[in-house]
Amino acid sequence: MNFQIVTIDGKRGTGKSRLASALRAYFDCGVLDIGPLFRLLTWFIRSGMTQNPEDAYKMLGELWHGKSDLLIDLHSGGTMSATKIEFRGRDMESTLWQPAIDDLLPTVSEDEPVIRSLGNLIRTMVKDSPTIVVGRNTGVQLFSDALLKIRLVADDAIRQERKLRQLSEEFEMSGAMDIERSEPFLENLQFDDYATLDTSRLAPDQAFRSAKNLISSRVLWTPRNTNES
Repeated sequence: MNFQIVTIDGKRGTGKSRLASALRAYFDCGVLDIGPLFRLLTWFIRSGMTQNPEDAYKMLGELWHGKSDLLIDLHSGGTMSATKIEFRGRDMESTLWQPAIDDLLPTVSEDEPVIRSLGNLIRTMVKDSPTIVVGRNTGVQLFSDALLKIRLVADDAIRQERKLRQLSEEFEMSGAMDIERSEPFLENLQFDDYATLDTSRLAPDQAFRSAKNLISSRVLWTPRNTNES
């Protein structure tokens, strides 16, 4: 199968979801945000539906292939994520981004067998449709064969402010937070074949134009409106 995958990687607060959503509107492609999938697996465990990450993944696969209780919508998103997830007709965004999920999240997101299995499941989700896959280290851990891998970086203070503002919009939070606590970044990973964008001082439209030009020139995707430039 000819996978049409572009990855956008980066730490929390670098602007991954916002950028992916803008690129989806421009290219009319799908966007699969990995973070909410790991959070969904974590919620399965916290809610007592499963006991461990491997069982949570099995449940996710069964739900996805069953096409009934679980909706993963690659063509719409929300405040916290570029991909909308519904479980039994319920929008899961607020549930999945509750801070209580963060304590257990590393147990799931760092489970190597689950990471590998999730990569295989994602390929069945996207098939050969043009899709942007968003995550922490997606291009390294899951899709080393992606057509284009984009890495977003930003100063720590700026990332902190962005993520706190985003969470405050959803949960009325205030004060400092540890944005790395639930998303440890593996600094020894190699990013030699990435296109890197520093979003510290880029406005969202500037980051969008840079990423759009990379995709247009390297992957040759065409915009939804062929009159757009």
